[in-house]
Amino acid sequence: MKMNKALFYLFYLIAMKIYHRDKDYEKARMYYEKASKYMPEHAKNYFKIGMCFFKVQDYSMAIDAFNHALELNPNNENWKQQLNQAEDANTSIFKAEKLWWKEILDLEHLINKKGKKYILLLDLATALQKMKYFQRAASVYEECIKLCENKEKLSTLYYEMGYCLQMLNENEKAKKAYENAIKQDSLASESKNAKLIGVGIFHEINGRWSLANKAYLKQLEIKISDELYDKIGLSYEILYDFENALIYYEKCLELNYQRALTHFNLARIYERKENFQKAVLHFEEAANRTNVKRTEYLYRLGLCLAKLGQEKRANEVFLQMQIVSVTTLVGGGEMNYDQSIEESQF
Repeated sequence: MKMNKALFYLFYLIAMKIYHRDKDYEKARMYYEKASKYMPEHAKNYFKIGMCFFKVQDYSMAIDAFNHALELNPNNENWKQQLNQAEDANTSIFKAEKLWWKEILDLEHLINKKGKKYILLLDLATALQKMKYFQRAASVYEECIKLCENKEKLSTLYYEMGYCLQMLNENEKAKKAYENAIKQDSLASESKNAKLIGVGIFHEINGRWSLANKAYLKQLEIKISDELYDKIGLSYEILYDFENALIYYEKCLELNYQRALTHFNLARIYERKENFQKAVLHFEEAANRTNVKRTEYLYRLGLCLAKLGQEKRANEVFLQMQIVSVTTLVGGGEMNYDQSIEESQF
């Protein structure tokens, strides 16, 4: 019971910091939700989950969380007002839902009236693509490229044109557009590293995971790298092909054993498959190799140790997690892993 309370406030405090200081509402929600596992009757925690959803305009989920909070504390008037706001916002979303066919007509009318302006053409290409009018969309993206003055945007424009052409099975034209997207990305100030890992990174960013997977595998024929193996593993994982995800994460670590996030991803799959021994190995390797997300890595490591019945080691890891968390909250950073082990006398 005491351990549950300690873990609750650990995650609750982390969530508060991320919510109020970093304003990363998705990440804050993850920690509030973790906290709720240890004190499921804590009403304010559910309200804070609701606020995280509200901040990112996911009003339907916010309504569910606010209702849950009010079930536990029905007399909180402020929470009721927040629920009313979420319900009003949710209703307005449905009223204002965009009709893409109407958007196309309106934009075509504006273009006829004002001429071919870049922003109008870009909006038209997007609307055409949403309606799956890929031939017209590709043509309008080509016009956007000619008018685009911001060179940082060119890689995205070439990519979207290539995607539309690929959907039309005009593969040679699509290939050329993708090559231009990669070329422009290499010139951008914030490159996606497409020159190394290929057009798959554009598919990934747009959530087109099946295309990303195929593109990454194709890129292997050009150049092998640990980052590419990791991307292939991730795409297989997203597509629920966990066996192939394991294979490519392992290949990644054969080339570069220092990749903390790859260890973590591998550990999550082993945890999912209930191979807790291997999960422990890779969660531990992940925690040893980075200051980033160490609290998360240690938390998952502790849970797996508990599943194996290694309660003493699990408690030590949870204590380590608390030290790291407090250091982060107070000092704005995480202490050196070896130093923190020595100080906590593990």
